[in-house]
Amino acid sequence: MNVLRIVVLVTSAIIDLMIIYNFTAVVRGFIYTTRRRRTVDPDKIALEEYPMLSIIVPAHNEAGVIRPTVLSLLNQDYPRDRYELIVVDDNSSDGTGDILKEMLAEFPDRNFRVLTTDENTGGTGKSRVLNMAVKHAVGSVISVFDADNTPESGNLRLLVYALLEDDKIAAVSGKFRTRNKKETLLTRLVDMETLLAQAIAQAGHWASFKAGVLPGTNFVIRRSVLEEVGGWDETALTEDTEISFRILQKNYLIRFIPEAVTWEQEPAHLRPWLRQRNRWARGNMTLMLKNIPNLFRRRPIRFKIIVMFMVTMYLFLFTCVLISDTMFFGHIFGFLHIDIANRTVGLIYHYSWPVQILAYFIMTIMAVWQEKEERTLLSILLLPVLLFGYGRLWMIVIICALARMINDAIHHRKASWDKTDHPAEN
Repeated sequence: MNVLRIVVLVTSAIIDLMIIYNFTAVVRGFIYTTRRRRTVDPDKIALEEYPMLSIIVPAHNEAGVIRPTVLSLLNQDYPRDRYELIVVDDNSSDGTGDILKEMLAEFPDRNFRVLTTDENTGGTGKSRVLNMAVKHAVGSVISVFDADNTPESGNLRLLVYALLEDDKIAAVSGKFRTRNKKETLLTRLVDMETLLAQAIAQAGHWASFKAGVLPGTNFVIRRSVLEEVGGWDETALTEDTEISFRILQKNYLIRFIPEAVTWEQEPAHLRPWLRQRNRWARGNMTLMLKNIPNLFRRRPIRFKIIVMFMVTMYLFLFTCVLISDTMFFGHIFGFLHIDIANRTVGLIYHYSWPVQILAYFIMTIMAVWQEKEERTLLSILLLPVLLFGYGRLWMIVIICALARMINDAIHHRKASWDKTDHPAEN
């Protein structure tokens, strides 16, 4: 059999399987989200007893966004005497510390503290800041928000309520939305991407397997579990996924609830987006490679599902899409000859790509249109741009991330943390 014929069959089969898996996850996530919105009234949820809650916000050079974040967290619908806010001014040089000092004076009657690090004690990444802040926290429940987040007022009450419903639940995450989605074309595409990603990896996995992974923001975690797993790994580039893996290996649950919403600022321009996604890709691929051996050991099934999902997305799907695109354009421009006269190959060549694209469009619409304000003609028109433009940028990100990982390994360099800049919004 012709080698290219085999390649067409194998790559199409793998892509088809991943499309089916993701499509099923989106459908199940859609049902789960719709059911909760019909049966859960966020305004009527209240706890009999409110555990002490400590909110931690790492802030390194966040002068443009820190004030609205602090205000939104101080205005949470949670008893004031039952939560504290700890903001860590992590070796900032842009006036973040001055803004926080002003806010401390503005709210002297609130349980609000600012911790400060310098060039010797901070500025090396989010994990170190979180571990330091936990030592100063008094809550039995810990919550983390990024410095560009403005959670809705009932957010923490909903997260804590969901956490306490079952002792096996170690942590609960909510949904994050793009606050500046109208700023540029890129932020509109990021908005659609994050909705699709959460529909698959958060809502879909929880609905299907009671499995999940913590995002970097908008979550609560039991302090006892945090201490049991040893806190955050200070060498990890994606500290949220890394700690999630250790929690899942302890056979705890990481729950997702869509009604707890925070709004965050996304990169509005290509360079900061590339830097952020490159860090994510390097961090996740490092974790993937580290945990592949655990797939063959006795580990909880939920943990294995999440690891396999990461392996298929970063390894199999990426490779197959890259090969598929190369063959498609190679055949179009004449430097590759695919035997489409063969009945099987011809059917796949002519019908597999259109079916895959249609399935992608349908599941993206299902994910995006869960939000009423996203049900617009513009969302439909952006679907091809999301798949053929934005999606292919991810290919560049992964290739660059692999190159950097290989280069770091050759020169025995530690992976470096690239912070996402958050400018002030108009």
